[in-house]
Amino acid sequence: MSTEKPIWQEHFTVRTYELDPTGQASILTICNYLQDVAENNAFHLGFSMNNMLDKKRTWVLSRLHVQMERYPQWKELLTVETWPSGANRLYGIRDFRIRDKTGTLLGRATTAWAMFNLETRRPVRIPPQVEDAAETFRGRAIDDSFPKLPQLNQVDHHRVFTVRHSDLDVNQHVNHVSYIDWAMEAVPPLIWEYHQLRAVEVHFRAECFYGDRVISQCQHLPQPDGHHFLHQVRRKEDDQEITRLRTIWRKV
Repeated sequence: MSTEKPIWQEHFTVRTYELDPTGQASILTICNYLQDVAENNAFHLGFSMNNMLDKKRTWVLSRLHVQMERYPQWKELLTVETWPSGANRLYGIRDFRIRDKTGTLLGRATTAWAMFNLETRRPVRIPPQVEDAAETFRGRAIDDSFPKLPQLNQVDHHRVFTVRHSDLDVNQHVNHVSYIDWAMEAVPPLIWEYHQLRAVEVHFRAECFYGDRVISQCQHLPQPDGHHFLHQVRRKEDDQEITRLRTIWRKV
């Protein structure tokens, strides 16, 4: 029987360049924190991206689901917790909790990561040690089996972008945070002004590279408790769907 390992924790202080126009940490900042602690914990466990590069392997994010109760303010001290919470042959599941200095829960997230062959650009079976680490199962931060997100029935808003060098990561493709950024940019300004993003779900479907032109599309689905949007990011050159998202906004 595996011995349960401690939950990995890291501390962050929100900096000025991580704020959105409301003076709070942006969802992009939150996702960058999650990415950072995931890699650090994986390195500690022996199966980080850095550990795999000599085998021409890397991790790519396949699914992401973040729920926020409150966004932290400038200079606020946070603790981000993460742990491997499940695995199968193709995916490693990793969950997160975000707390303020009093221990109050600010947000939670769950993710699914695929092992990727850098030469073939195809998924491969995850290493056995990932499945072993997941035997220390601590439950899920969000109970999500990652069902397929729906397609758009219509396009209510859209924006067009060209992939920049600053959008790329060490895998030489667009980092997942840029897709979230593009999706959010298609949301109308009036939603941003009077509402706050409470949840985002992302399903990554294909790669995107420097110089590609992408179109970020969304469908507005008003709800009694706020506004929901379905999003798609597509490559303009071949109309390939790159990413599918859903965002939930609440009135502030």
